[in-house]
Amino acid sequence: MGQPADGTTPLARQVYWVALGFAEQYTCVATGGRMAGCVLLREDDRDLIQLVHELLEDQDYTIVDVVSLEDLLVEATRRGPCVALIDGTHPAGFDLWWLGPVLSKLGVPAIAFTAHASAQEQFEHDAHGYVGVLTKPFDAGAFIDLVNSICWAHEQQVAS
Repeated sequence: MGQPADGTTPLARQVYWVALGFAEQYTCVATGGRMAGCVLLREDDRDLIQLVHELLEDQDYTIVDVVSLEDLLVEATRRGPCVALIDGTHPAGFDLWWLGPVLSKLGVPAIAFTAHASAQEQFEHDAHGYVGVLTKPFDAGAFIDLVNSICWAHEQQVAS
């Protein structure tokens, strides 16, 4: 794994290396029974949080909201979610592209949530460990279909 993209803050670089160490420390820990249909959500827009809960809980998913990077990594390790939905911006300056490889290393498929129109193009150029990107606002049906397909594929992989 490389370093975060140029232009990141010293704090972001420090958190990046802490995250890598954390991920390496916990990759061998047994997660016990994986929760089928568990989705991690890292988002700070309250309206979007509510919408995601409504859409996915109607599909029988369990949504776990996480605020901090540490919580995200702990829950990813503990719960073995079928997908993590990650907001592309964070008040502490984390950038979404370096987080994808960390989650991938933990075996957690991740979708980037972003309001930046260029994110799809950036994702297509280099996915950075993400399995998808959703530009806000998004189509509810397409969102549910994407989560369902990723979670189904993840559960098939875990079962085999």
